[in-house]
Amino acid sequence: MALAVTPDGRSLYAGMEGPLSADSPDPANPGPRRIIHYKGFSGGRYKPVAQYAHRTDPSLSLVELVALPGGGLPALERGHTEGVGNTIRVYRTSTRGARDVSKVESLASVPGAVLKKRLLVDLETCPPSGATAKQPQPNPLPDNVEGMALGGRAPGGRNVLYLVSDDNANATQTARVYALSGDLGRR
Repeated sequence: MALAVTPDGRSLYAGMEGPLSADSPDPANPGPRRIIHYKGFSGGRYKPVAQYAHRTDPSLSLVELVALPGGGLPALERGHTEGVGNTIRVYRTSTRGARDVSKVESLASVPGAVLKKRLLVDLETCPPSGATAKQPQPNPLPDNVEGMALGGRAPGGRNVLYLVSDDNANATQTARVYALSGDLGRR
């Protein structure tokens, strides 16, 4: 499950890694994932105020979110295909103006309600920069990326985004920290 809090601590987002069974009646074509928006304050109680639908790319899971002021919600999608390797993509999404689907029983019935997303980075297309892989992979850079955090500002005012991979104590995986910079926007 993805979990993110805005810098002011007033909004908390919980993103489901996979779809609920009601949202995905066809197992061969997984449905959207739900992101629950809670309001409250840091150290206090949070109450759910809305749910949003996020559609991942085919065969990918929603594994992490970063909450920005104004509803901006960068989303980390990850998948692994045996014999092919890892797919790691970060998308820019926003809840601003998005439809609340908390009262929708099945997201399969409202396909137009998903958050809009724009690709920020696909690790497959990044230069490997000397990285090596312990498993078959077209680009050795991507691995089992499971975490994402917002850093400070890079020169030129771009946002720094950190990704982290976990080796799961597995000899075929590598633990890494990635530092990326780009424009995450505010919404």
